[in-house]
Amino acid sequence: MRRSKRFEVLDQRPVNKDGYINEWPEMGFVAMKSPYDPKPSVRVENGQIVELDGKKREDFDFLDTFIADYAINIARAEQSMKISALDIAKMIVDIHVSRKEVLEVISGITPAKMTEVINELNVVELMMGMQKMRARKKPGNQAHITNLKDDPVQIAADAAEGASLMTAQYKTLFPEQKEQGVMISSACPVIVQLVKKHYPHLLGNLVQSASMMQFHANYLKKQYPKARIVYVSPCISAMSELRDSGNEVDYVITLEELAQWMKKEGISITEKEPEQIAYRSREIAIADGLTDLLGSVKGIRKLSVSGMEQCREVLEELHPEDFANCFLEMYACSGGCVAGPSFQMKKGHYLADVFAVKNAAFGKSFHE
Repeated sequence: MRRSKRFEVLDQRPVNKDGYINEWPEMGFVAMKSPYDPKPSVRVENGQIVELDGKKREDFDFLDTFIADYAINIARAEQSMKISALDIAKMIVDIHVSRKEVLEVISGITPAKMTEVINELNVVELMMGMQKMRARKKPGNQAHITNLKDDPVQIAADAAEGASLMTAQYKTLFPEQKEQGVMISSACPVIVQLVKKHYPHLLGNLVQSASMMQFHANYLKKQYPKARIVYVSPCISAMSELRDSGNEVDYVITLEELAQWMKKEGISITEKEPEQIAYRSREIAIADGLTDLLGSVKGIRKLSVSGMEQCREVLEELHPEDFANCFLEMYACSGGCVAGPSFQMKKGHYLADVFAVKNAAFGKSFHE
């Protein structure tokens, strides 16, 4: 039987010349329900997750640690994990179960458990779940941007502005320190979460100030009330601040994600010489940067500590009553934000990154 000319033309299209294979889980060629997916599990000891989806805490990588410490509601974890994946899937598509109720349950489940829940839903049910769970402040239309000229980035604001505002706030707080004791910087969101979760007796010693990201976002919202703010960070912990009350940031992406995005879109930036007019607050990306920006403060001793292990050690042995007025600048990443997981996109280039920050902070005067 002679085939239609139309089908002959369609058969010659490149997309129809692609080959297809069956699922091959051993090589990773499977989209859903792989037999090699980890089994959901969680174990909590002393308010800390010590096992996540079959992996013990000592074997956690960076993402496992972040999920266990910041993404899962520990108080809810064991209760939520007892609910079957099918029952959670039914809650997602049940119009009689509110979004709030679903969020309460899934706040305590692990990535492997979430995978099992998704596996229980078909395409239509997934769309129903997205419609229910995706919160909107106002109705919005879908749009596809195919050209950079169609929707350019309107303003690229230097985060050093936020650092400058935060530093100014810190300077006003020092004279208000009436009693002798220790002040712990709240610039690093990881340190703030660390104190809240594991050293609650030191909460009163945290500097009561917004983060650099929040200072900058509040400033930009006043200047551009209708603007959507995307914060580009060297650290994924900034994402945890999106849940904070009063947050003005709409999205957070890492420097590494930005670089990958630009590479995919074919966007390149020509490197320039250090600016004649530098922004000193850029120095905050380096350990000692905040204490350096604060300058000399009468009656206040300043100390900078960086690296999670060192910070934990200091917090363990810290007894505020034994110290005269002291300010502790603390960064979870050893060396400061410049050594963050998404800042050093070229591993082993820490020194070069420090010099780049210094150049941006001091301009050509850094070389003189």
